Amino acid sequence: MDVPGADEAGENCGAVALLRPASHKHVARPDCTGVPKSILQGLLAAMAEVGAQPEEILKRAGSSESLHRLVAEDAATVELGLFVRASRTCHEYLRLYIEGTERGSCLTTDQLALLSKCLVGCADLREALATCSQFFAMLDGRIGQVALAVSGTQARLTLATVVGRPSHAAVAMDLCNIALLHKLFEWLVDAALPLDGAEFAHASPRRPELHLTLLSCPARFAAAETALLFPVACLDLPLIRRRAELNALLDGFPFSLLAGGGQRTSLAEHAYRAMIDAQVRLRKVPSVDEVARLFGVTSWTLRRRLAEENTSYSCIRKRVQLSIATEFLRRRDLTINEVADLANFSDAGAFRRAFQQWTGRSPSSYREHVLQA
Repeated sequence: MDVPGADEAGENCGAVALLRPASHKHVARPDCTGVPKSILQGLLAAMAEVGAQPEEILKRAGSSESLHRLVAEDAATVELGLFVRASRTCHEYLRLYIEGTERGSCLTTDQLALLSKCLVGCADLREALATCSQFFAMLDGRIGQVALAVSGTQARLTLATVVGRPSHAAVAMDLCNIALLHKLFEWLVDAALPLDGAEFAHASPRRPELHLTLLSCPARFAAAETALLFPVACLDLPLIRRRAELNALLDGFPFSLLAGGGQRTSLAEHAYRAMIDAQVRLRKVPSVDEVARLFGVTSWTLRRRLAEENTSYSCIRKRVQLSIATEFLRRRDLTINEVADLANFSDAGAFRRAFQQWTGRSPSSYREHVLQA
């Protein structure tokens, strides 16, 4: 799948996005310390699907607020400590549910921490992915499998972290683990790894919040296998993190990674998540000025920082619109005009042209393809 906006040379949304930003000390740093509330809402919604009580999870995470009050608050973010504790509780609940009711198994947080220690010594991302594949193979496929394939300018990482029958618990766990691994890879190279797309060998979840906020790319479900697609040039990025840095990160590991813990180059994804969060809650993609205010900077500073990551507000907005559009096209009860409106396009004609450019398919053709799958 093409990256939305890649045709706009001025946007620099292609492989050049792998270059690390230069340092400009005179430009204010955006505040990216909050975690989008919609990520926690998505996790809690996934827990409710398998019979857990979101209120009980919040209580175990040390929150005195009810889910209703947490959702109703004006703030778009939640405190990092609460997010880490609640995420760990959700992850453990899913693991026990899968093992107890489905006779399956999955990657645990302890195994992910051990894998991280193995990856720190690798030279580049290519070697890290090979090591990751060997790690899964050493466990005889009991927690899934990892395999890398390259075709032209695109790399395809087949990545399944749950063994067992497809279920609501399995798709939620795979989404969490794959997002965690993606953020771990970004942390190891200290650079953004732009995803061209994500595919899942699961039926589409009933609630979209989790995959919309965990993944900064469109997700396709009911695929032949679970995989992440990204530019092949990423494979040559050197791993620059050291064991001491990993040890310092282990306190909130691995869930602090979802909030950009230890990251220096994740503003683009923070902006994507903030825009998705606003769309999910308010049915409106925020303007560049509104996004800048969320991070406590001017719009000029936001544009400058995004340019340092070789992307832009416009490019991220288009990616948000594509993610929203592909989600609503799974619903037969919505017309193409209604999908265009929900994805914040000016009219259905503009939506059809943009969608055709992004995916190589018309919205109607894409809808039939997805529903038949």
